[in-house]
Amino acid sequence: MVTIQQLNCFVEVARNLSFARAAENLFISQPAVTHHIRALEAELECKLFERDRQHVELTPAGNRFYLEVVDVIDQLDRATALLRSNALLPEVINIGFENTIEIYKLPGILEEYVKNVPNIRIHFHGVNLGEAIKMFNSNKLDVLFTTCKTINVPEEKFYPLFTGHFCCIVQADDPLAKKRTVRFEDLENRTMIFAEKKSCAPEMAALQRQLHLRVPSVKVHFSTSAHYSIPMVESGLGIILMPNFLLTPHQRTTRKLIPVPLEPKAEVPFGIMVHKDVQSKRISEFLRITRKYYAQKEDCRMMQKMKKDLY
Repeated sequence: MVTIQQLNCFVEVARNLSFARAAENLFISQPAVTHHIRALEAELECKLFERDRQHVELTPAGNRFYLEVVDVIDQLDRATALLRSNALLPEVINIGFENTIEIYKLPGILEEYVKNVPNIRIHFHGVNLGEAIKMFNSNKLDVLFTTCKTINVPEEKFYPLFTGHFCCIVQADDPLAKKRTVRFEDLENRTMIFAEKKSCAPEMAALQRQLHLRVPSVKVHFSTSAHYSIPMVESGLGIILMPNFLLTPHQRTTRKLIPVPLEPKAEVPFGIMVHKDVQSKRISEFLRITRKYYAQKEDCRMMQKMKKDLY
C-alpha cells in the first residue's frame, strides 16, 4: 500500500534530484528516504529513478508519476496548513435573517454578546425562507431570525420573541385604508400580491390559500420577498397580506402605506430558531441574550411609539 510518507519522499527527491537534499527538507535520514523510495517502487512495480553515487534523474515512468502526484501532495500541504491556522482563528457564529425587522435591538445584543464571548467572529446572512431551509439543513446557519414556526427540519427549536398579526397593506388613498379591519369579503375583485409558496412561511401560505378559496374573484401577482412586494403596492399594482411588523415606520410615513388589521385576527410569531441539543456557548449565549433583550420593556419613547404604531 502506498503511504503519504513514501509520496512525500518521492516528490522531494524528484524536485531536488537529490536523496540528501530530500532527507534534509523532510528532517529524516538519507537511508530512510532510500527505504521509502525502494518500498514505493516495489509497490508500483516500476523504477522511478535512475541513480548512482553522483547523479539522480527521473525515469519516464517516474516523470509521469511525478506530474500526477505533485498536485495531490501540494493540496494536502495546503489543507494541513489551513486546518492548523484555523485552529488559531476565532469561532464563527452564522446568523440568518429573513428580513430586517427589529434590527434596532441588534446593537445592544451584539455589544453584550462579544463581551461574553470575546473570541468570536459574526457572519450575518440575509436569506429568504427557501435559502434558510437549505442553509439550516446543511448546518450553515447556527441561528435564524424568522417569522416561521418550523421549516420542516427535524433538528430545529423555535423560541418566540413576540407575536404580530396579519394585515392588508394598502395605499393611504385606498378605500380600505379607512376601515378599522378588513374581511376577506372586502377583497372581492381586488388585485392581490401573493408571496410565492417557496418563499413564505406556512402561516402566510395557508392564509393566501384560504383567501383564494373564499374569494375566487381576486387577481394575483406574485413576489418572492416583502422587499419587492412593497414597491408593487406603491406602484398601484395591488395590495398585500403580510405580518404588520414587516412594514417599517419609514414606509408608513414617507411612502404613505397603511396596515389595516385582518378580521378575523390571524397571529404570526417572530422568533429565533436554533438546532436542538446545541451545547456550544457561542450559540446558547447568543440565544440567551437575544431572548433577554426582547423580554425587556422598551426604554426609549421613540421605540415605544414605533411598537404601538406597528402592533
